[in-house]
Amino acid sequence: MNLQHPLTQNANKRLISSLERFGNRLTIDHKMALYALNDALTGMAEGTLHGRWAFGLPTGTGKTRAIIEWATAVYTLGLPFSLAVSASRIEALCTLKRDMIGSGIPEALIGLLHDDPNASLQATTENDERPIMLITHQRIRSSERNLAQYGFYQGKPRNLLVYDESLVASDVTHFGTRPLFAAMAHAIEIVKGIEEHGEISNFLTKCKANIDWHFTNYDEQTAVMIQQPHLDPAVAEKYIRYFKTGNGLVSDFLKASNIPLRMLRSGSTACVTYRVVVPEDLTNIIVLDASFPIRKLCQYDTSMKAADTDLPGLKQAGVRPFHTLKRFDHVDLYRLKSYGGRSSMEKRFRDKKMAKEVVEVLKTIPTNEAILMFVYKTQDRPGNGKIDYTKILLAEIRRAGIKTDSTLPNGKPRLSVSTWGNETSLNCYSHCQHVFLVGILHRDETELLGQYLGQIDDIEGEVSTLLARDLQRSEKSHLAYQALSRGTCRVVDKGQAKSMKGYIVEVDPLVENALSQVMPGATWKTWEPVYMTESGDLIGTWVELVSDHLATLSASTLKVSSRDLKKRLKAERLTPRTWTRVVQQVGKTRQAPKKDNMKDGVFRSNNSWCLEKSSLVRFSCTAEAYGFTDDPCQTA
Repeated sequence: MNLQHPLTQNANKRLISSLERFGNRLTIDHKMALYALNDALTGMAEGTLHGRWAFGLPTGTGKTRAIIEWATAVYTLGLPFSLAVSASRIEALCTLKRDMIGSGIPEALIGLLHDDPNASLQATTENDERPIMLITHQRIRSSERNLAQYGFYQGKPRNLLVYDESLVASDVTHFGTRPLFAAMAHAIEIVKGIEEHGEISNFLTKCKANIDWHFTNYDEQTAVMIQQPHLDPAVAEKYIRYFKTGNGLVSDFLKASNIPLRMLRSGSTACVTYRVVVPEDLTNIIVLDASFPIRKLCQYDTSMKAADTDLPGLKQAGVRPFHTLKRFDHVDLYRLKSYGGRSSMEKRFRDKKMAKEVVEVLKTIPTNEAILMFVYKTQDRPGNGKIDYTKILLAEIRRAGIKTDSTLPNGKPRLSVSTWGNETSLNCYSHCQHVFLVGILHRDETELLGQYLGQIDDIEGEVSTLLARDLQRSEKSHLAYQALSRGTCRVVDKGQAKSMKGYIVEVDPLVENALSQVMPGATWKTWEPVYMTESGDLIGTWVELVSDHLATLSASTLKVSSRDLKKRLKAERLTPRTWTRVVQQVGKTRQAPKKDNMKDGVFRSNNSWCLEKSSLVRFSCTAEAYGFTDDPCQTA
């Protein structure tokens, strides 16, 4: 780090003063991390730092404020640097522009690009003459052609882009095979026998047969690539419009015509492809992403580097890993061991049991403490009708005699309900001492595998069910962390998050491990159900997790100690007794020998292990033993 650079010093002094003026008390480690961020912004503007760098600073530590103060320092010092800032929401950009103006930057220097006539600030023109450009993530991702709208200042590329929140460089196109088969059959029936639709009819018929063959003959050992028949792009465009209203799935499928698809299977089966949506010309990016330490999809992007581990000079200067800067010793997290996916929540909201569980906790909360709840968006599912989660939850709360429209002495609402999709950016709920995650959004496993292939930019990359589960757990943990961080725990004082209680509906115990990584010191407790029975089985869940891990080990690994296994899986939170039961259960699981698994006269199976003292030892079956004894498996 360049500790003497005038811009970095000016920006950091402004930032620390600003945060302290808002009531924050910063530790030395916190100040050093912010200095490292300002130094990186300066280095990239000057051209001494290049690439894409992720700053995984915790929520509430001043990342967004750093943008304002650094830009203000550039203006105050009269420096010629230009930058673009990207955020997910237009209103977040409007707030950022107002804050920059309030900090002393003339409005004429700040560009704002959007298409929303209802936004609180109008979009600007002549943006090539404005050194600061504010844009949405969607504008960057929708088309590389948009780069001309925000990427240049006075005809030259802007010095850097600051990307607020996670940067996932690829977009996945995902078609579940069963819904796709049904949509194709419907489309073929509509155009069948009509001469003017002959070409599209033949195309869809061939595609359906091709996909059906790969579905029937799926081989998980190879990358199943589906080569589609050629379709004239003009014809594709015509029928994209033709099917858009009545058969949107086929319309979307035609958008992917002439592009190789890959079939994936993890639970369900799907066809996927991807495209890299962040322009390669955007080489200098500072990413401000609190979730980076736990969000695997971002970490798989080889163009992205973690600043706290890879940026030259940070370790030597004594800058600690960013996720350790903030502790959560005054935060209690209660987990209800129940499935939190949409289909499970739909059942539990139809019978009102989930809403009643939330109400039972609400009854115990003092009336002067604020509450924020995250639920699923209303969705009309064919055959299942519409479920309005917010409406059902509020009705049950009112039925219990709890007011849903009361306000606190400071004028803020006591009870707020938000939906998934609003878990980032918003800071208007930082007065809420209680945050409920009534289920956590689950992304489809095959979609996540497709997204992973996009992140590594290899459509034929190796995938597995274990990888899919790991990605899904990572995404759930990221969403939970962001949602919980809307409450009071986002406020940091001398390295400690403000006191808060979080309530999470999620059956997977490993979510606790992931969240503990970015919320160190948080105390985990059990949310005891009143109306529901706990889903899943702690022992069974961990047996599955251990078995999945053992399946990834090479055939040459014949023995794994129980202690080493517990450390690898970060299962330290389990009591010794519970862990012993898990290992014993795994050790009892034996897979019957199959002739197909014989190699060189020896049977080896990743799923067959026995417990020997305090270690799990792989079974080995000899050809001589096969079929001649009651238990042909012998310890290797």
